[in-house]
Amino acid sequence: MTTTTVPDVLIDTNEAAARMGIAPATLHWWRWNGSPDQPPPVRVGKRGVRYRASDVAAWIASRKPRVKPRKPQT
Repeated sequence: MTTTTVPDVLIDTNEAAARMGIAPATLHWWRWNGSPDQPPPVRVGKRGVRYRASDVAAWIASRKPRVKPRKPQT
């Protein structure tokens, strides 16, 4: 039995930033500074940069919510 894998979708910086809820400039800054807390960028050609959609989704899932849940009213 052969197992086929679906290749991961590559998205550009603007799409990745939109999914992450941050500005594209933030992703550029993280890449430039080598931030360890970012989805790993994928080089495409000499200057192109993309992100795997699954890496972006995993990054989003790893974030803790910053809003404290409300206490139930009694």
